[in-house]
Amino acid sequence: MRLPHTLVEGVLRRDNPTIPGPLVIDLPQSGTHYPPDFDAVAPLRALQGNVSLHVDALYADAVEAGASVLTAIFANSVIEPNRAENDIDENLLDAPWPGGARPGPKVGLGIGLVAAFGRGRTPIYDRKLTVAEVQARIERYHRPYHAELARMIDEAHDRFGRAYHLNCHRMGPVGTPMSPDPGEIRADFCIGDRDGTSSAPDFRDRVASALLRLGYTVAINRPFKGQEILRRHGDPGRGRHSLQIEINSRLYLEADGVTRSAQFDTVRGHLRKIVGDVVAFARGAAVA
Repeated sequence: MRLPHTLVEGVLRRDNPTIPGPLVIDLPQSGTHYPPDFDAVAPLRALQGNVSLHVDALYADAVEAGASVLTAIFANSVIEPNRAENDIDENLLDAPWPGGARPGPKVGLGIGLVAAFGRGRTPIYDRKLTVAEVQARIERYHRPYHAELARMIDEAHDRFGRAYHLNCHRMGPVGTPMSPDPGEIRADFCIGDRDGTSSAPDFRDRVASALLRLGYTVAINRPFKGQEILRRHGDPGRGRHSLQIEINSRLYLEADGVTRSAQFDTVRGHLRKIVGDVVAFARGAAVA
């Protein structure tokens, strides 16, 4: 049975809005909606290289397993929720960014707050973006996403005494020139906790153990430690524990990186078990 969901600001979907337990899952990069004013010249295939394609479907059973889920409907090529608002490449803009840009390392790879490139270093735009249109994307998409995620985590914490949060993505099988591990073959899953600053270690270890029991390989903080979402919402000192979890696309997609493979349903079933295990951990750890 599909549980209730609500649309928030017309760009987000929140499943299990009643917060039945202390686990919150967010899916910031699975959206496939490109607004009419996106005005990109890159083909869809190139844009899909930036998307955690089908990860929302992989976690479709998480709600029934007891988690609350927030999903971005907008594509992260439009704006990336996992970047800070000033993580901007001013070379993309027609004027300086008000207050000054603070580009991080992802900007140099072309995947800052507003991506410059899609798959294969394909340019997304053939023009400069206006400051006003980027500001509009922040107001329309980025801020509502973070506000709703913060609200969900706060509600879980207020109700159960602690909140546990999984920030879910997908990664390619091998590191690319746009990643911190070019040419390296990756584990099945990467768990990031920003070097232990976004979560207590027992939460990270519980997720890793659940994956290992199912026969998967797991890497910790390599190649991905977690970005803006963990930085902003993970605060273990205040009982808010956030992990980033990246699934290797070879587990559930064909070599084209788009088509679901024959293993998709198996992996989906495994993720339901893992979510159920994490929910049990979170409920046991929560303060009544």
